[in-house]
Amino acid sequence: MKNLKLLAVGAVLAAAAIPAAAQDKARQIAEIRIVGNQLVGSADVLSRLDTKVGQLFDPAVAEKDKARLMGTGMFRSVEITKVQQTDGVQVIVRVEEQVRVGNINFLRNRAFSRGDLVKELPFSTDAVLNDATVMAGRQAIINKYKSAGYDFIKVEAKPISPTQVVYEIVEGPQVSVSGVRFAGNMYFSTFTLRRKVETAARWWPFIEGRLNIEQVDRDVHVVRNTYVDEGFLDALVSYRLDFTADKSQAVVTFNINEGRRYRVRNLRFEGQVLFNESQLLSGMKLAHGGFYTAEFTKADMKRIQEKYGSAGYVEAQISPTRLYVKDTPGLVDLVLKIREGGSYKVGDVRIKGSSVTHEDKIRNVLKPLPGQVLDAAALERARQRLSEMGLFEDVKTSIYGKGAATRDILVEVKEAATAQFMIGAGISSRDGLLGNVSFRQRNFNLFGWPSSWNDMFGGRGFKGEGQTLSVVAEPGTKLMRFSTEWFDPAINNTDYSLGVKLAYFERKRESYDERRASFPIATVGRRWANSWGTEFALRVENVNVASVASDAPSEVVADAGSHTLVGAKVAGVHDTRNSRYLPSEGDIFRLSYEQVVGTDTFGHVDGSYAFYNTLYTDALGRKHVLATRASAGYIVGDAPVFERYYGGGIGSLRGFRYRGISPRSAGTDEPIGGEFMLYAGAEYTFPIFGTEGQQLRGVWFVDSGTVEEDPTITAYRISAGFGLRWTMPLFGPVPMSFDFGFPVSKDPQDKTQIFSFSLGWSF
Repeated sequence: MKNLKLLAVGAVLAAAAIPAAAQDKARQIAEIRIVGNQLVGSADVLSRLDTKVGQLFDPAVAEKDKARLMGTGMFRSVEITKVQQTDGVQVIVRVEEQVRVGNINFLRNRAFSRGDLVKELPFSTDAVLNDATVMAGRQAIINKYKSAGYDFIKVEAKPISPTQVVYEIVEGPQVSVSGVRFAGNMYFSTFTLRRKVETAARWWPFIEGRLNIEQVDRDVHVVRNTYVDEGFLDALVSYRLDFTADKSQAVVTFNINEGRRYRVRNLRFEGQVLFNESQLLSGMKLAHGGFYTAEFTKADMKRIQEKYGSAGYVEAQISPTRLYVKDTPGLVDLVLKIREGGSYKVGDVRIKGSSVTHEDKIRNVLKPLPGQVLDAAALERARQRLSEMGLFEDVKTSIYGKGAATRDILVEVKEAATAQFMIGAGISSRDGLLGNVSFRQRNFNLFGWPSSWNDMFGGRGFKGEGQTLSVVAEPGTKLMRFSTEWFDPAINNTDYSLGVKLAYFERKRESYDERRASFPIATVGRRWANSWGTEFALRVENVNVASVASDAPSEVVADAGSHTLVGAKVAGVHDTRNSRYLPSEGDIFRLSYEQVVGTDTFGHVDGSYAFYNTLYTDALGRKHVLATRASAGYIVGDAPVFERYYGGGIGSLRGFRYRGISPRSAGTDEPIGGEFMLYAGAEYTFPIFGTEGQQLRGVWFVDSGTVEEDPTITAYRISAGFGLRWTMPLFGPVPMSFDFGFPVSKDPQDKTQIFSFSLGWSF
């Protein structure tokens, strides 16, 4: 009985399983067909499907397959359907492919070739062709023409087949800018505003001067920002185009409504703890009641940042906010919000990139040191000194770390090519033709013998200590110089310097030749705190006054022959300049005395002072610098004619033949030198175009000075003029100089020289 029951249950289950198996058989995918594809292969489509032959058809999986195929961008539409057949399910994948660009043509284009226009298109042949693609190409063509001055350009896109596009172009006239004007400007001169904008009148072949509306729009913002930066916060700027009848030329007029210039009513701080308000206000350029300017705001923020940085608060942040005063037009309150952060000391100092220069030479310059307060200003001064050593192409310092009390310093240097061999020639209005053959190594190591053949042939021998070795030969028609010099700016990484020099000098003067041989000239220097330095120098020279003319001044005749001189000089220097080579801020004061014995006995007292001030820095970081200089000197005792002061001793007194006009011997035109020298002058330099390395700078100058037989001034010379300084890599690091000097005050016997120049070539 029990067995009969089991058989009955099994029969029932078997009867139920037969329909289920039949149902699975009916849902099983027997075939997948790809329909509508022409460019995309069926195998490629099948490889992207999760729906497979032999699997059960799942509508959810089919929907995912559809989305995946659409996501490839190859199809405009995808449809997946199933067809029930006796042997299972047939899956049909019907696709409509995207149209591809087959050919691109242009009609009536004359200004640009087909190749030029194809380069501008944001697509190429075989790209997906749709309305968005076609219109993007049209706009690119319009932009191309407008940037070249075709302001009336019209472009029509004409798809002539599913795979071909034709752009029909109506170019119109090419518009040149015939003039740039400014209307409504009273605070800024038209000359100043012209230098701000890029739009310029055509001046062939120097200035193309094509009308570019996008550039004009940018210039509108530039002009407005120029006014806002000077406190004209409500300034409005627009432009107007006035075309000629044939539309080939246009005058661009910038219309300016300056509005009122805002003043600062109140200046206050928020968030400060370390310094009180009076300490922060000290030395600020912005003042209560003064005009608001962006330049003063930036300068004050920088000064406050440096104040915090010097105290170790290197993460202090200062942000300005302008608040307009209600009911009182023309006034703003300026709020400087300060987030001080914490004060830090120096943790670790890492140096990266010094593959040639010994690391201790870099660490010797770095300040502050580990354990000291992290003085950001001192760190920037150290970076500047490293940059001016001439050993590195680039020097970067950064502060990093997340410690509670310390921050680490990373110094990254890029080694420069410090060996320089130069062959050159030059000419100047003062020295005539002058040749140059020189070798200079700025990273020399006197005791750095190569330790291996790799060091010898790899250029690493005698390098790495930051010493300078130079050998120079300068033969010329009026002047010859030959010298060998070695200098160590930091002996054994101390504050002492040492230099030794051998030299020969010869100059042809009007009535005699001066020949000077200098035996080892030794100099020892010492750097002190607070930007002070001292120097002691010893020279031994033999000077010969030869080839004396028959009509030479009596002073020259008396000094003819050989002279042996031994001189000892001591000097003190106070130098706060931000750069030794191209200073733009700071000053330098120098005072020295030299006692000379030997064939002649006399003393030299010399003093000089120079002050540098940046008046303006443009958007490219180029500086307008005003430099003022003064110097004076006096000879104690009876010095020979070749040791007296000449024009060259009082600076470049441009406009005068002898560059300073020394006293003349009776009956001759030859300056014989004097025992008292005085000079004062100012020079304003400004960029015209170019950047560092290749730059044209302009110069305005005023020179004044004299050389006298005693401190009594009998004739004081003054000249004024202008010049150019052109620096080009082709001509080496020394700029070509062209100066026009015009005497304002002179002696009747003075010879003038309006134009002076100096230029040279290096190979």
